[in-house]
Amino acid sequence: MLGTHPDLSYTIATLSHHTANPGPDHQCALKHMFCYLQVTSDHQLILGHGTSGNSTLLSYADANWASNINDRRLTLGYIFKLGGGAIS
Repeated sequence: MLGTHPDLSYTIATLSHHTANPGPDHQCALKHMFCYLQVTSDHQLILGHGTSGNSTLLSYADANWASNINDRRLTLGYIFKLGGGAIS
């Protein structure tokens, strides 16, 4: 799901924190997510539209090593782009 719908990654991650004990607000958010999926089911990602053969795979990554003084955990982010569009 996250690989094919990066626009839903925040919603899915937030809802997954409440899978053990979901409340009415979480069920409402899940219903809205399914409505969004139904409405956008015929949409597609077109890579490289309007570019002149730009099929270069670009990747960017950033890491923040233990800057949080409370838990010293790593924060990591990445993005892969192909043809001008984010694919992961």
